[in-house]
Amino acid sequence: RKQKAEAKAMKVKYKNMSESEKMDVEIQRIKKRVNEINSNIETFHKTNEMLDKMEQRLEGIETKLK
Repeated sequence: RKQKAEAKAMKVKYKNMSESEKMDVEIQRIKKRVNEINSNIETFHKTNEMLDKMEQRLEGIETKLK
């Protein structure tokens, strides 16, 4: 119920904004999403590096066992 009221208040507030204010809101939303995506990409690269290192270690262990 509280969330509905907040959402309605935001809609009214957004409706009353000037075009430049609306653009600022959109820019902030897009920036936030871009940052989330960049963070995901960073995490992906770190995970990939870790997997590469693990693979190299495994190959080293396999070589020692032969």
